[in-house]
Amino acid sequence: ALRGIYLKLESTTALPLETPTALAWDGAHLWAGSWSGRLAVFDPNNPAAPLWQSVPKGIGPFRPGGLAVGDGALWSLDAAQVRILKHDPRNPSRVLWKSQDGSLPSAIAHDGKRLWVFEGSERHLYRYRADTKLGPEDSYDLSPGLTATSMQWAGKDLWLFDALNAELWRYRFEGRSFSLKSRDKLLPGT
Repeated sequence: ALRGIYLKLESTTALPLETPTALAWDGAHLWAGSWSGRLAVFDPNNPAAPLWQSVPKGIGPFRPGGLAVGDGALWSLDAAQVRILKHDPRNPSRVLWKSQDGSLPSAIAHDGKRLWVFEGSERHLYRYRADTKLGPEDSYDLSPGLTATSMQWAGKDLWLFDALNAELWRYRFEGRSFSLKSRDKLLPGT
């Protein structure tokens, strides 16, 4: 049987960033993206002002809809041009790679070894090769009703949020397959 999860708000902090659209944690810093295309890094102990911020140059319109940190890079899901970008974490305005596959990515996460992308139109989860230029190495079907808009790894568990249905899903990845561990409706005030 699936076991439910219970969330309790511990604290809130407003980030001084216009229209924030994406967040990621690298273990030391909070990365944030805004609809204006700005990327910023914050000290979680003092988020009143960004440590630094930048806007990627020479790539056209950029709207970060998701962020992930891993494999020595900052990864962004660009909602403006429906693509994945790999940024230099020391200078995020410098883009190291752009996906060209024509997919519709809706969520992105990194497990510490590989980049994972949820493709919204096909509702598939893709695991990319270590060299992302070579494309995905595996594809997984999770649930036909899931439309992931955000996801994050925690150990062997992949947590996915479906904003369309206000649901939080948790899958366990063992061996080469996923098993559903929980699926909960998030109600206002929970």
